[in-house]
Amino acid sequence: MLETLRERLLSVQQDLTAGLKTLGDKSRDAKKSRQRYEDAWAALHKGAKDCAKAGELVDSEVVMLSAHWEKKRNSLVELQDQLQQIPGFLADLECLTASLAQLEASFEEMEDHLLCLEELCEQCELERYKRVQTLQLENYKKTKRKELETFKEVFVTKGDGFMNGDVVMPCGVACKFLRSVHQFQSWENCL
Repeated sequence: MLETLRERLLSVQQDLTAGLKTLGDKSRDAKKSRQRYEDAWAALHKGAKDCAKAGELVDSEVVMLSAHWEKKRNSLVELQDQLQQIPGFLADLECLTASLAQLEASFEEMEDHLLCLEELCEQCELERYKRVQTLQLENYKKTKRKELETFKEVFVTKGDGFMNGDVVMPCGVACKFLRSVHQFQSWENCL
C-alpha cells in the first residue's frame, strides 16, 4: 500500500513535472504570442494615430477646398445672374443711345434757335440805337431850327451886326454861322 502510494506519488510527481514542463512551454509560447500581440497592437495603435492625424489633415484640406469651391460657386451664380441681366442692359443701352441721338438733334435745333435769337437781339439793338440816334438828330434839328429862327429874327432886326447882350457879333461871324446853318439844312434835306 505504501508501495502503491509511492508509485502514485511518483506518478503524480512525474505528472506534475511533466505538467509544469508543459505549462512552462505553454507559458513561453503564451509570452511569445503576447509579445507578438503587443507589438501588433502597438503598431496598430501607432497606425491608428497616424491615420487620425492624416484624417484631420485631410479634413482641414476638405474644409478649405469646400470653402474655396463654395466661393467659386457663389461667384458663378453671381456671374450667371449678371449674364441674365445683359439683354436688359443692352436694351437700356440702345434706348439711351436713341435718346442721346434725339438730344443731339434737339441741341442742334436749339443752337440754331439761339443763333437766330442772337441775330434778332443784334437787330433789335441796332434798331434801338437807330431810334436813339434819330431822336438825338431830331432834338438837334429842333435846337438848330430854333437857333436859326432866333438868329434870323435878330439878323433881320439888327442889320450889320448881331448883338447878344453886351457883345456885338461882326458880320463875318454871322456869315460863318449862316453858312453852318445852310450846311445843316442841306444835310437835313439829304436825310
